[in-house]
Amino acid sequence: MNFLTKEKVPFFFAIDYEMKTWDVFPASGHEAGPYRFSFPENPDHRKNLSCAIEPLRFSYTEFHKRFQKIKQKIEEGYSWLANLTFSIPVKLKGDLEDIYLTASSPYRILRKNSFVCFSPESFVKIRNGRIETRPMKGTLSMANDEALEEKLRELLHNAKEKAEQYTVTDLLRNDLSQVAHKVKVESFRYPTVIAAGEKKILQTSTLISGELKENFRHNLGDLFLKILPAGSVTGAPKRETVRLLRKIEKQKRGFYCGVAGFFDGENLDSCVLIRFLEKKGKNFYYHSGVGVTADSVAEDEYQELLDKVYVPFS
Repeated sequence: MNFLTKEKVPFFFAIDYEMKTWDVFPASGHEAGPYRFSFPENPDHRKNLSCAIEPLRFSYTEFHKRFQKIKQKIEEGYSWLANLTFSIPVKLKGDLEDIYLTASSPYRILRKNSFVCFSPESFVKIRNGRIETRPMKGTLSMANDEALEEKLRELLHNAKEKAEQYTVTDLLRNDLSQVAHKVKVESFRYPTVIAAGEKKILQTSTLISGELKENFRHNLGDLFLKILPAGSVTGAPKRETVRLLRKIEKQKRGFYCGVAGFFDGENLDSCVLIRFLEKKGKNFYYHSGVGVTADSVAEDEYQELLDKVYVPFS
């Protein structure tokens, strides 16, 4: 990554959550090695195909068991916010490529015969020496646009969701301060409406920015080493929370909750690999997560976990 940015060679990259696998490929159009990708400023075409996902049975008992473990650690002071994730078995109509071509999302990534991701969440963007990140926290499902204003007020005044966004904003501000100066919060908790099948999801994000040193092109790979894994999918304090999650989740996340990005020769854009559908053998799993704080209620978080199992068709 350091070399390719220095030489201004366009490339695509995907880094897994554990930072053990770094896939970096020179990019041509929307193809790079085993990947196909679509980013806001480099969009791939879409098709109107007949495909869908259907969640299979997912045990509330298993969810509650892990939820209680992480909440106990939070109450004991080991963490303030932890993003707890699960693998939910799903039935798929179509295939991964069909989902990639059909999904309506700012970021779409397909790793052939492995996974498809349709992420709504930007990680970092770099343009003209400026770096920004937009952590997304706070989720509320709604049936239709008529409920938008009511649901927006409900989300913005929710004490738990507000505390979650404050925590992740502070975390990402500190992360950016490792690689940039003049770091500031430009917009706090602005709303986004996301199409989620027959429903819609209302989420809030925060825009944080900073200024990079002139030589950032010589060490872009090192820059990502310093700020990964993404704070919005870990928690705070980051290192201790990552260790706690590893013990409680009992499995590697792999590319789920990692990051993917595209460097066009001048500027860089990247996303967090959430809204993630993976193929393992003949089976498919949708990976979903929730932010747990001291104020979290198990039933609410379980419902949020299931609300995030969707493909954004439009």
